[in-house]
Amino acid sequence: MILALFWVLTIAAIGDGRAKLAEGSDATHRPSSGCLGRQGLIGSLWLRGMLWKLPLPASDGLQYWIEQESTNVAFEFHRTFLKDVVRPHMTIFGPLVVLAELVFAGSMILGLAVRFAGVLAVSYRVQLWLGLYGNASEWPWTYDELIS
Repeated sequence: MILALFWVLTIAAIGDGRAKLAEGSDATHRPSSGCLGRQGLIGSLWLRGMLWKLPLPASDGLQYWIEQESTNVAFEFHRTFLKDVVRPHMTIFGPLVVLAELVFAGSMILGLAVRFAGVLAVSYRVQLWLGLYGNASEWPWTYDELIS
């Protein structure tokens, strides 16, 4: 099912990208094929990153990393929020996390509302970086790269 969704998004993006590249000769408004390709790759990264969070409503992997975030967090208010709000309500937050990542992926792959989704995705990654700030097994520069 997810593989079919990926291929539908990819085929739609290729068709849309070809149409955008063929439109007019105004180079200031027409995206480059490199830009469209990067968007597609970033979208596929979000889609693959969403997969390990399945099955819904809350996978064991997602619960594990929420627990890691709540113990290695940079700020106390963040720890309190994760322990008192997110962890007890994983059946609500699990599907929301998957939906958010699916929206980020779809936006990037299809090129729809890319700037808006990009700002939300950066906020999402900053939260993750701050949540895993003290985890010795995480590479902090990974989050710098994901944010950029």
